[in-house]
Amino acid sequence: MLDAVLSGAKSFGFSSGAWMGRSSRLYRALVDANLASAAGSSLPFSQDPSLFSFWATTRTGIEPQQVEEALLNELHRIADAPPTTQELEKALRQTRAQLAYGLDGVTGQAFALGYFTSIASYDYLDTLVENLSKVKPADVQQIAAKYLKTENQTLGWFIPTEEPAGEAEKGDPPKVFHFSSKQSKASSDAKTALPVERFPLSFGGVLLVCPNPNVPIAGIRGSLSAGGIRESDEVAGLAGFTSRLVMRGTEKRTYQQVAEEVESLGASLSFGASFEEAYCSAKCLSGDVAHLLEVISDCWRNPIFPSNEIDKVRSELLTGIREQMDDTRTVAEQTFRRLLYPAGHPYGRTSLGSEETIAVISREQLADFHHSYFRPQDLMLVIVGDVNPLSVRDAVEGAFAGWQKGSSAPPDLPALAPRQKATTEIKSMMHKSQADIVLGFPALKRTDKDYYAADMANLIVGRLGLYGRLGKKVRDEQGLAYYSFSRLQAWKHAGHWVVQAGVNPKNVAKAHDSILLELKRLTSEPVAEEELADAKSNQIGSLALRLETNDGIAGAILEIEYYQLGLDYLQRFPAIIRSLTKEQLMEAAKRYLATEAFLEVIAGPYKKS
Repeated sequence: MLDAVLSGAKSFGFSSGAWMGRSSRLYRALVDANLASAAGSSLPFSQDPSLFSFWATTRTGIEPQQVEEALLNELHRIADAPPTTQELEKALRQTRAQLAYGLDGVTGQAFALGYFTSIASYDYLDTLVENLSKVKPADVQQIAAKYLKTENQTLGWFIPTEEPAGEAEKGDPPKVFHFSSKQSKASSDAKTALPVERFPLSFGGVLLVCPNPNVPIAGIRGSLSAGGIRESDEVAGLAGFTSRLVMRGTEKRTYQQVAEEVESLGASLSFGASFEEAYCSAKCLSGDVAHLLEVISDCWRNPIFPSNEIDKVRSELLTGIREQMDDTRTVAEQTFRRLLYPAGHPYGRTSLGSEETIAVISREQLADFHHSYFRPQDLMLVIVGDVNPLSVRDAVEGAFAGWQKGSSAPPDLPALAPRQKATTEIKSMMHKSQADIVLGFPALKRTDKDYYAADMANLIVGRLGLYGRLGKKVRDEQGLAYYSFSRLQAWKHAGHWVVQAGVNPKNVAKAHDSILLELKRLTSEPVAEEELADAKSNQIGSLALRLETNDGIAGAILEIEYYQLGLDYLQRFPAIIRSLTKEQLMEAAKRYLATEAFLEVIAGPYKKS
C-alpha cells in the first residue's frame, strides 16, 4: 500500500498491467513540479527481503540535487504523517483492477500461478485484496518510518557524459528459447473467429465491439487521422505534442482531476500520435466503460492547452529528443528514414520532432492542429471485454454526441522513388563503445498484394527464433554482432525493409559484408522447406497468442479496420499463410532487396576509412 500511494499500484501479471501513477505523490512532487520527466517506485514481490527502489529522470536544466531533495522530502513526509483514507481507498481500487488486468489471458494466469506459488502460495492472490483492505493509514506511516530512513538508503546518480568509453566486452550470447506452435490446423483456426459487432456512429466514424466475458475488464483502443501525416517539416512533432496535451486540461477538468478520476477507478488512459494517427489506449473494469468513455471524449474534444502544461510537455519532449540523440541505434534508424524518404514526407521525420521545432511550437499552433484534425469522421473505436455491444454503442453515442465532423481529405504525400545506387552515411559518435548499422531499401505498403510473401521472407531472414538467418550467421557463427535482425515496416502509404545490427566498431566492415551476403542469398535461392514450414507455423501459431488478451484482440481489430482487411480476416489468415510458396518469397525479396542500391547508416565510434 505504501508503494501504491507513492507511485500507483503495480501490475501483478506477465504483461497486462496498467500504469496508474499520474495522481500519485511522487508524480505530483517531481513531474508536476517540473523537476523530473518521469518518476516512480518499485517493491518487488519476493520470498526474501528485497530493495524498495525509488527513481526519477531529471528534466533538462534541472540539477539532480533538486530532484533528490524533492524525492527524499516525499519519503520523509509519509514517514512523518499517515496518508489519507482517500489515498488508501484509491490504492485498494487500483490493486483490484491490476489483479483483474494481470489475469487477462491464460499466459497471465499461468504466470501468476507459478510466480506466487514460488514465493508464497498458489492462493496468495485470492486473499490479497482482503488483507490489504485491513491496512490502516497509521500502518502505512509506521512501515515508512521503519524502512525509509536516511541511514538505510543507498543513493546514486547517473549523469551521461561524452567521454570515450572503453571497448565493450563481447561476452557470451544470452540463451533465448523460441517456442513454435504445436496446434493442429483445426484447433488454431477455430480460435480466430471473434464475435465482433460493427456499428457506424451517428456523428461519424465506426465502433467495433467484441464481447469477451472471461475477465471482468475491458480494453479500449481509439484512432483518429491526426498523426504526423498532418504536419509539415517546419512543425515536426506537432501531432505528438498535441496528442500528449489533450488530457493535460479540458474545459471540464484539470490534468490532475483527469488523473485522479481515472486512477480512482483503477483504470489507465493514455494518448499519443504515430506517423499516421492520433490514438488513445485505455483499460478499466467492465462496469466503468461508460465513465471512461466520457473522459476520453472530453479529452479528445475539449482540451484547453494550459500554458503551464505546454511548458511541461515541451520540456519532456526536449529531454526525450536529447536522450535519443545520444543513442547510436536511434540515431542510425532516424537518419536512415530521413535519407530514404523525400523532403516533406512524414515517414522521414521523427514522431517526437526536433529540438528546433519543439522549442518554438506555439499554443496557437497546437490549438489550430487540434481544431483541424481531431474530428470524428475518421474515428475508429474498438472495445473488447466483458461488455454488452448494444450498451456500449449507447454509451459511445452518449459520450460523443454533438462532435462535429471536419475535412477528411487524404494527405498529399511525395512519392518514394526507387534508389539508383548504394550509399553509406556515417554519423560519428566517438564517445560511444558500440556502432549501430541500419541497412535497407524502400519497400511496400501494408495493403500491397505481395505483403505476406515479403513479410514471411523477412521473418526467415531476420526474425524467426533468435533473429533468423542473420542472427544465426552474423551473430552466433561469425561473432560479428551483439544483435542482428531485419524489419519490414509496411505503413498505409509506403514502407521500407531494413537490417539492423549492433557491432564492435572493429567489425563494421565484416558485418556489412555478411549482412549483404545473406540478403543476396534470400533473393537468389529458394528458402528451405523446413524454414518455410517453421515460418508458417510461427505466424499461424502466434496469432492465437496475440488474441489471448483484450488488449491484443483490440489491437488486431483496429488493424483490420484501419487497413480494411474485412471482419473475416482472422479466419482467412491461416489459409493466406499456408498458400505462400518458396517462389513467391524469393520473388518478393528480389523486388524489394536491391542489394546494389542499398542505403546504409552507421552511427557510433566509427569514421570512414
